[in-house]
Parts: sequence; C-alpha cells; structure tokens
Amino acid sequence: MDALGAPETVERSREIGKAAVLAMFAVAEMSCGAVLESNFNHYALPYLAALPGSIVEVRCCCPRELALLRYRERSGKRHPGHLDADRVEDELWNDEVLQPLGVGRLIEVDTTTPVDIEALVSEIVVARTLPPKEKK
Repeated sequence: MDALGAPETVERSREIGKAAVLAMFAVAEMSCGAVLESNFNHYALPYLAALPGSIVEVRCCCPRELALLRYRERSGKRHPGHLDADRVEDELWNDEVLQPLGVGRLIEVDTTTPVDIEALVSEIVVARTLPPKEKK
C-alpha cells in the first residue's frame, strides 16, 4: 500500500491485497522453501497447488466472537489502507474462511489459549516428511 498508495475503498484494498498475495506466490515459486502467511481466499488455491514441494496448512481456529474481537482490537494498529473499520463481519467470517484449503497436510491449532510453538514446529516438520498428499 505504501508503494501503490493507500486505497480509498474496500474494493481497492482487496485488489491491492490480492496483488500482494500473488507477488508472495511468485517469490515462493522460485524459492527452495517458504513459509507463507495469509488469510488465503479461494482465488489462491491454484497458486498454492502449483507450488513445488510439500505443503502444510496451519489453520488457526477459535470461536467467531473471539476472532472478530481480535480483528477489531488490532484494526487501529494496521496500515490505514486496510480500511478495517469499513469491513463487514460477513467478509471476515463466512463459509469460505470456515473451511480448510485442502491443498496439503492440515494442522489445526486452537488459538483460544497460548500455542506451544515448539510442539507446533515439530508437528509441521513431521507433516512435511510424510508422503505428499495429492493436490487438488
């Protein structure tokens, strides 16, 4: 957003966000391994499926009310171009975000309490070494 200018509409913010995700995929595709973090939407599925190597999806889960509270609490700390105050709850929590992506091994993490990062990393390492899951 700093490079392209802060958007004035939620739609433009979404477009810039999608461009950022696609740039992230371009870099990951050329790397020897990557950790990608995003609230991936379904447009990202073909890009994820095309990445070389194994994919492990770490899916953070918590009740809707807690997710919305966390989002609202951090909204004033993010770049103003995200237009967090203008986002509706259905955009943040809908049927699409309730489902795993289904493009690799899945690890679901309950984030209602502190996460044991060392145990999670160990679980990711094991998941990476399992035979590849067929990509969709």
